[in-house]
Amino acid sequence: MPRAIMPVIFVLPLLLLSVQTGSAQSFDIIRVADGVYAAIGKPGVFSNGAFIVNKDEVVVVDTHLRPSWARDLIAEIRKVTDKPVRYVVDTHWHPDHVQGNQAYVSAFGPTVEYLAQHNTRDDI
Repeated sequence: MPRAIMPVIFVLPLLLLSVQTGSAQSFDIIRVADGVYAAIGKPGVFSNGAFIVNKDEVVVVDTHLRPSWARDLIAEIRKVTDKPVRYVVDTHWHPDHVQGNQAYVSAFGPTVEYLAQHNTRDDI
């Protein structure tokens, strides 16, 4: 095999992985308790999260690495309830937990509040 093709063999799978787009099938949604759901990323989705359906609103815990994955989770939330997401909890600053933040404001408007420890806010 020519040496010039070797880098392609190693890099191509990474490129294909990096262009994965979201779909409504990005997460397995598991009901943990009444109103409490875990969003477990399927293969290729490198983050998990959760959402809690309260009386008047929804709380989301972590927003994933990509806005498209956050939009997928929003679609899953809408299958469970028509209540708006009011709060987003960023557990820490890592990109796989916060890069979907903007999707919630886009979907639910400026009333979405982000909750995080002050160092998390500074690190984002």
